[in-house]
Amino acid sequence: MTAPVPDPLPYGIRQIMLTPYLDVQGTMLSTQSYPLPVAMTLGFSETEQFDELRGDDKLVAVHGRGPQVDWSLESGGMNMVAWSIITGGSVVESGVAPNRQVALQKSWDDERPYFRIDGRIISDSGGNVVARIYRAKANGKIQANHKNGAFQTSQIDGIGLPLVNDDASWLYEIVQNETDSPLSGTPTPNPVPIPTNVYVGVITNTTVALSWTDIIEASQYLVQQSIDGGVTWTAVPAGTNAVQTVTLANATGGTFTLTFGGQTTVPIAYNASAATVQSALMALSSIGANNVVVSLTGSVYTVTFDDALGDAAQTLMTDSATGLTGSSPTITIATATAGTSGGGQPTEPFTTITGLTANTHYQFQVAAVVNSVTGEYCTPVLALTT
Repeated sequence: MTAPVPDPLPYGIRQIMLTPYLDVQGTMLSTQSYPLPVAMTLGFSETEQFDELRGDDKLVAVHGRGPQVDWSLESGGMNMVAWSIITGGSVVESGVAPNRQVALQKSWDDERPYFRIDGRIISDSGGNVVARIYRAKANGKIQANHKNGAFQTSQIDGIGLPLVNDDASWLYEIVQNETDSPLSGTPTPNPVPIPTNVYVGVITNTTVALSWTDIIEASQYLVQQSIDGGVTWTAVPAGTNAVQTVTLANATGGTFTLTFGGQTTVPIAYNASAATVQSALMALSSIGANNVVVSLTGSVYTVTFDDALGDAAQTLMTDSATGLTGSSPTITIATATAGTSGGGQPTEPFTTITGLTANTHYQFQVAAVVNSVTGEYCTPVLALTT
């Protein structure tokens, strides 16, 4: 039996790393961290404002407005990059050795940015403790102390706020590591945000449309579905769009028509552009706007079923070539790609889940993928197919 990890006995701050965010809101973490030199103090406290309900001459209830972190940093020496991360100023280097100059320039309209703080504290019981404030901003003093007969020290006070675009709203983290190792210049990624505001849109007997708030750093989303009230979950596959080809042969004039789902297009010229054929198909009530994409190579039109008709098998279109002229003109319609049900691996914050069973209660949950890491799934949403 493996012995439990002993309780930590933190002693001495050994390292403080600052990691900037690449956007104003503090959502896209940089892949490079910078040391705050000669780390002396990382202090933080969780605080929260509470509202009170009083009546009948007594306190009935209290409710918090949400916690925040009040933090302070103290270090010796001066690192220009670290100061730029804290202040929002710019580091400018000029000259050549041995006459180089590095300057921190701060303009009155340079806003103090968000950044992440990681502090490493050794433990007398072995390993270390890492304290991490996810979304910090210096909203207090930024003080450099220059004293006679003393090294420069810096003191900074600030606030820590929760991560945005996240159901979990991570505020801070304290991690005990059984084995001590230095903090890397490549930061541990933030927790992958959880999709929020998941909304059920149009529902049919076999499809359910879903949308949610976009997570900027997400490269993909994954969708799971359940039909037993969330007891078991299955991954929804990506799905494949159906693709059909329409090939004209020996036509020198006249028109033709295409039929899909019982609806027939207006007559289409034998030499019509791809855009013309696409417009004619989208005009059908059985297809609709934005649900097909048509391209043309030589005399072959390639029709890709997309959007509401994507990720599903589609019946083969039929044609009428009686309006064409030429030496025995013909039209051949064939399946290039058989569509398959899915919609479970979108790259945009919306999708249509296809291949569902009519009159069935479904639950759906969505997770984001950031840097090949899949985050937690959101709170499930309900849908009943027609």
